[in-house]
Amino acid sequence: MPYITQDRRKEFDDLLAQLGPRIKNKGEMNYCVSILMSWYVSVHGEGYQNISDAKDALVNAADEFARRRLAPYEDIKKEENGDLTLPPRTKIEFRVLDKDNNQHDWEE
Repeated sequence: MPYITQDRRKEFDDLLAQLGPRIKNKGEMNYCVSILMSWYVSVHGEGYQNISDAKDALVNAADEFARRRLAPYEDIKKEENGDLTLPPRTKIEFRVLDKDNNQHDWEE
């Protein structure tokens, strides 16, 4: 998470508290996030770095959300319903060449 100072948070928290409850579905959330990203690029410049920064902020926010909200939810559901029963891994075999171009079998 981008830990910003408490003073900077105060500048955003009231606005976000007004916006958050108004978002009714995934499409509206997508719209709001897309507009915020576009504003960031418009204000800071239409260069590669700013476009990349906007995209990276979105990806990092999604990762942080998954870590803080989705993973704990999944853990609760795993305890309630049991863990997945995964099939055994398939053995992978390769034929590799050594430095003298001799073939050898290799397994993972």
